[in-house]
Amino acid sequence: MSQINLCEILHKHKLWLNSDKDGQRAVFKDMDLSGINLKGEDLRDADFRHTNLESAVFTNTDLRAARFDNSILCRATFHGANLRETRFLMCNLERADLTEVGAIGANFNESNMRDACLYGGDFRNASFRHVDFRGADMRETDFRGADLSLSAWSLSQGSVGVEVDIQFVYQLLGHVACLRCSDPEFDEIK
Repeated sequence: MSQINLCEILHKHKLWLNSDKDGQRAVFKDMDLSGINLKGEDLRDADFRHTNLESAVFTNTDLRAARFDNSILCRATFHGANLRETRFLMCNLERADLTEVGAIGANFNESNMRDACLYGGDFRNASFRHVDFRGADMRETDFRGADLSLSAWSLSQGSVGVEVDIQFVYQLLGHVACLRCSDPEFDEIK
């Protein structure tokens, strides 16, 4: 995408956000935007579905209610971005930087978040069903009210200071109760 086309799309999107008749929602669907820098832009409600955004930069970008379904976001940077109610269904977010994002109510269902950095993020009431978190840095992250059902989460890495609610604790205890171990000490723990 040329810089001229990008500037035109961003300009029309700003007009659309302000209900200007000459405005138009930003639609980047099915594009290759790998390495694009959209730092600090206002891209609320933008459409990035089925887009290659590998190594893209969204630092401090307002992406509220944007849609990224089925997009490639490997090594993308969202540091400090507003991801409230944003959809990341079936995305590849491997090694993505989601440090200190505000992602309340976001949907990451069936996404790959291996080795991603979620440090200090606010993911309250977000949905992470069937998400692969193996190797992810989740230190100081707030998952209260989040749905982490059927997700792969390595408890040995990066889970210091993670804030969860009682439902998540019950889910973990349920998994432990289903384990089989021949050591008598395990029965005492159960």
